[in-house]
Amino acid sequence: MIGLFCASNAKNDEEYRKAVKKKQRYLIYLFIAGAVTLAVSLLAHSYWDVQINEHMLGAYAGVGTGLMAAALVLWIRFQLVLKNPAKLKELRLSNTDERNQEIGKKAYRFAATALIIALYGTWLIGGLWYPVLTKIVGVLVWVFLITYVVSYKVFERRM
Repeated sequence: MIGLFCASNAKNDEEYRKAVKKKQRYLIYLFIAGAVTLAVSLLAHSYWDVQINEHMLGAYAGVGTGLMAAALVLWIRFQLVLKNPAKLKELRLSNTDERNQEIGKKAYRFAATALIIALYGTWLIGGLWYPVLTKIVGVLVWVFLITYVVSYKVFERRM
């Protein structure tokens, strides 16, 4: 399986090396986001006067820790790949393979469709007991659809 955000069009190992280093920078941002999430949960529990239940504190702490751990593991993995030219070439060929890229595109489409269906189901059923849920889910659907239309138009002009 190819990573969710790993598709690349690098034509040689040096281009792919630059792409991997760019991904490592994004992983640093992901690690920082995890640290901020963990810090929010710890501060809300210890210092802030916020009414938040233990389940949400645990969820924030778990998500923060998970983001930090995933970013760290992937950063180390990429660092090892950068030091090994054979692994770098193998990963580049795997990530630039047209079949793998097409599989990734189809998986994205399927996941997006499943997400929209799940949001609709949540909106339809959850709204019966929690009316505010219909507003939240409605906003999420609109964000998705607007993002799709805008990005489609931008990519249509560029390609």
